[in-house]
Amino acid sequence: MIEYIAYALAGILAGSVTGLIPGLHINTIALIALGLFYTYSFDPVNLSIFILSMGITHSFMDFIPSIYLGAPSSDTVLSIQPGHKMLLSGRGFEAVALSVAGGIFGIFFVMILLAVLFCIIPLVYTRIRSFIPFLLIIVQGYMIIIEKNKSGAVLVCSLSALYGIVLMNTHIISQRYTLFVMLTSLFGISSLILSYATTNKLPHQKPHFKIKLNQTLSGSFVGFVGGLVAGTLPGLGSSQSAILVQKFGRMKSRKKYITSLGTINTIDILISVFSLYMIGKARSGSAIVIQEVLEAITLDNIYLFLGIALFSTGIASLLTLKIGKVSAAHIHKINYKKMVLTIILFLALLTFMYTGFAGLLICATGIAIGVLPNLLGTKKSLLMTCLIAPTILYLTGTDCMVLKMLGL
Repeated sequence: MIEYIAYALAGILAGSVTGLIPGLHINTIALIALGLFYTYSFDPVNLSIFILSMGITHSFMDFIPSIYLGAPSSDTVLSIQPGHKMLLSGRGFEAVALSVAGGIFGIFFVMILLAVLFCIIPLVYTRIRSFIPFLLIIVQGYMIIIEKNKSGAVLVCSLSALYGIVLMNTHIISQRYTLFVMLTSLFGISSLILSYATTNKLPHQKPHFKIKLNQTLSGSFVGFVGGLVAGTLPGLGSSQSAILVQKFGRMKSRKKYITSLGTINTIDILISVFSLYMIGKARSGSAIVIQEVLEAITLDNIYLFLGIALFSTGIASLLTLKIGKVSAAHIHKINYKKMVLTIILFLALLTFMYTGFAGLLICATGIAIGVLPNLLGTKKSLLMTCLIAPTILYLTGTDCMVLKMLGL
């Protein structure tokens, strides 16, 4: 038991680092851990505990740079706009707390509904997986129809789709950093540039606030459903599931939406690991590594992982709230325009370090596309077509044909 706790604590430490540093993904650490496993013959269960704890902790921590700095990961990218708006109104720490509450309730739902999930998910998986691309097409069409500027919406979707298809299916830059460059440019830096032009300073962040239980529970449950989709169905990640949640869950409340994103982000990693047992498929990079070292996952492993998830959630949530509160208490003292410029330069430097001059050119292209929704009066969530379009092509098997048409 002490050995399990030690590996869980190591995972929590690693997840804190990956969550707080933009561009550093848990899959990178998981692959390093896999290499060490083959070199030094670690116990496979211990290594699995480390990876699971790291993933859960990362899911809490990465909302901090997303909300405070506008530096998204693929899992928190949709939190930038509502989270940053709350930051600009003095409620940045509340946004972080809502994401933490969503993660906690998500784990709670998994715990109490585990037996039901084990019965339902294998049945639903076999029946619905072939309909996913058509569901995404419907959602994409609906997102355009509800816009007032429909021609602008079509332009934003078309450009972001082309941007995503090219980047996700070519090797202009390392595929390891494709999502970082793409999402940082479309959502992060573009939002920061617009914020720089319209905001002079951040207000004092409110340290005290009330979180309504009924609103948190409803948002978490909707996010729970989205997390199940992300964790079990092929080709769908947290961001795509969040789009489905936003449209079909009628997420008009900013607070409720951030809560649901926190839930999706946290349970995605847990459900993707449990999917190894339920459907025999790995749905994330971390789950693939766990499948590689364990070979066969048992019911005893499931119970152990659930306990580790609860342990990691408790510590990760406290750490996230502590760091978020300290950050909120001091962020208003910083010259906002200088901070924004520093963050933009920092993200540009990371892009150059990861991908070179080619990455900077790609980043500049993404920034140009990323400011279009604000200029055309459309929703910024339309930019998520950069992930939805490649997913649709992959699931329908038309990716090779489209790439050939594009001359790639």
